[in-house]
Amino acid sequence: MRLRFAFGRHKYRVKKITLVFLFGTALLAALFLSEILVRCLFSFPERGFYFKFRHIKNFYIPQRLLDGELFWKPKPEFLGLKYAEKKGDGVFRIICIGDSVTQSYDISGRPQPLKQTYPYQLQSLLERIIGKGRVEVLNAGIGGYSSLQGLRYLQRSLWKYNPDLVISWFGVNDHSLALFYPDKEQRLFVSADIRKKKLLENSALFLFLRNEFFIKKKQRVSPAEYFANCEQMVLLGKEKKFKIIFIAPFEYEKKIKRANYYDEYKHVLELLAVKYNIRAFDILPAVCMSTDAGNVFIDNCHFNPDGNAIVAKAIFNFLKDEEFIQRLK
Repeated sequence: MRLRFAFGRHKYRVKKITLVFLFGTALLAALFLSEILVRCLFSFPERGFYFKFRHIKNFYIPQRLLDGELFWKPKPEFLGLKYAEKKGDGVFRIICIGDSVTQSYDISGRPQPLKQTYPYQLQSLLERIIGKGRVEVLNAGIGGYSSLQGLRYLQRSLWKYNPDLVISWFGVNDHSLALFYPDKEQRLFVSADIRKKKLLENSALFLFLRNEFFIKKKQRVSPAEYFANCEQMVLLGKEKKFKIIFIAPFEYEKKIKRANYYDEYKHVLELLAVKYNIRAFDILPAVCMSTDAGNVFIDNCHFNPDGNAIVAKAIFNFLKDEEFIQRLK
């Protein structure tokens, strides 16, 4: 009887150990497969390195384009067009700064042809009332840029092109959620950071879980920081003697076929307009009134060629009655 009982206990222990072993093996296999899956779907930067978007695989930034201040350099600058810093006599120069909405991308994620971008079409419209060769509209939009990058780009080099007017259109990337760090805390990776990494930070699965569930979600640029960035653009304009106009940011929700403002960011521009007596242009009514908005967007923010034509026309109608444009006729 005792022998049978001892044998039974031994058999139970073996079974228990076997179950623990199988469970442990299954758990390790699940963790391994999850690690592989996350590595395939997401590309996490080294600790302290720059990200792009939280939910989209990071794009590869060639070493030659890495920039400690701008994160990645604006290449090609002005969509490959060359401009002298000193503009010609009697030329009214506009610089359009912004993200890929200004730069213009098609459905495949590639830049649209130059003639389909809104800055190019805006120049053509202005030439009709000012005269050919008397106005230049430079496209300084860079895909993925936030208002912080736009401000730094403007401070570092764009002002040297002596613009008379800057049109600033940021918000899509500012509003998007950050990966680990907001824009103002980003810095480029240096080799010393490898030694500072925790063991678990070598795991993409750990980084994913930490970012998704254990870190308070942060925007790349908060509304308060957006205000500070745009305010610095205004102050730079006063210092360098150029006017600045802001376009209120918005997005198009294709599922419900409705365009919505980023309300907090739009409110920031309204506050700036009152504080500094500048113009904050709301372009969305022109887009929605001209046609069904769903016919001019290729995703939640980018316009197709028809959309860019509407944007250019709306900005032209806004500018043509401005005093500084009237003086050029």
